[in-house]
Parts: sequence; structure tokens; C-alpha cells
Amino acid sequence: MPVFTPEQQPDIWPLLRAAGFQQRLVPGRAGARPSQQMRMFYLAPDHLVVLLEYVVQRPAREVTVSELAVYPELTDLRVATAPPVERAHARYFGIPFEPRTPVSVIGAATIAALTVTVPRRFKRH
Repeated sequence: MPVFTPEQQPDIWPLLRAAGFQQRLVPGRAGARPSQQMRMFYLAPDHLVVLLEYVVQRPAREVTVSELAVYPELTDLRVATAPPVERAHARYFGIPFEPRTPVSVIGAATIAALTVTVPRRFKRH
């Protein structure tokens, strides 16, 4: 299996598109909590599976971060691109991948998350 540098990594979109995912570009935000532009890949079998990709500036160079999250409700799509703390509170589970993680591993984990059984939130009346 070839080892790719982060700059050589193939794009994950063809793999996720073949699995039925949709892609959305999320514009960056300015203000008190600025954020970079993100790519969001998502699919909702009966819960919501989201993979976010965004660039973070490190001291030596920029790195691409991939963050997989599973949310209990389909309505969580609006919170899937919120600031990190809000995403963490809403999700069932989440995992950030190291920048050197192969695209095939990230794709396999994302597709496998479609089969997870996720309990629904209790609604207050």
C-alpha cells in the first residue's frame, strides 16, 4: 500500500459519493469565533453521519483535518458545522483523524458509521 504525504492524499469525495453521501461547502465565518471554509459530507440513513474537512494552520504548515461525527437526529445537520463545542454537545460520538491518516481508512470509518445504532434523544413535553 503506497504511503502518501498530506499533499498527495487522494480526494475522499469519489469514495463517499459512491456510498451515497452528499457534499456541501460551508463558507468560513469571521467574528468572535472565526472558522475556515469546510467541506461537509453527510448521509442520513436513520441518524446523521457527517465528515468535515477543514484546514488548520500549524507552526510549520497548513494541515487538513478530517472529523467524523454521528448525530442522533436528522435535524442535527444544522449543528454539524457549528463551532466545536456545540458540535461536541450535539453528537452521539465523534473522532478527529490525524492528517496522515489514509483516505481509505477515513472513508471506511465514515461508511461504517452508517451501520451504528444510535439512540434518539428524549423530548421534553
